[in-house]
Amino acid sequence: MIKNKKILITGGAGFIGSHLVEALVSAGNEVVVLDNLLRGNKIVSEVFKKITFIKADVNDFDQVLGASVGCDMIFHFAAILGVDIVADNPMETMETEVIGTQNVVRAALHNNVLAIVSDIQTLRIQAAASPIVVQQRAIEVVQRVQTRRFLIQWCDIFLTELISKIVDGC
Repeated sequence: MIKNKKILITGGAGFIGSHLVEALVSAGNEVVVLDNLLRGNKIVSEVFKKITFIKADVNDFDQVLGASVGCDMIFHFAAILGVDIVADNPMETMETEVIGTQNVVRAALHNNVLAIVSDIQTLRIQAAASPIVVQQRAIEVVQRVQTRRFLIQWCDIFLTELISKIVDGC
C-alpha cells in the first residue's frame, strides 16, 4: 500500500480519481487534486476536507508545475470524456491528452517526481472514440521519449489493475 507520500492526482474529481483520492487519503497520504471540474466533483465532502484542491486545467503548465511541488508521484487521469464530447471537440480532446500529458511530464521533471501513473485503458477508449485517433499514439510517444530521456518511471495501468497497483506499487 502506498503510505505517507505526497501525491498529485490530475482529474482527481472524476469517478475514477475520486475513488483513488479516498483510498490514498485513508492510507495516510497527502493528496493534491488538480481538476477543472468540467464534469463535476465526485469527491465526498469528508475526503474533500482532507485534500488540497486546485481548480485548474492540466493544459496550464504553471498550475501543474505548482501542484506537483514536493510530490512523490503523480496519477495522471485528466482527460476529455464522453464519446459525443470527444467527437464534437477533437482538437480540444487532443490538446488535453497530448499537451496535458506533456505538462505532467515537464512538471515531474522540474520537481523531481520520479513516478507517473496513467490509465492506459481510458486513453485507448478515448482515442478509439475520437475522429483523430493519432492522439493516443502521440501520448505514447511523449511517454516513451520522456521516460527514456529523463529516467522517469511511467506506470500504465488498466482500471482492473488499479487496486493491486495501489497496494503493490508500480
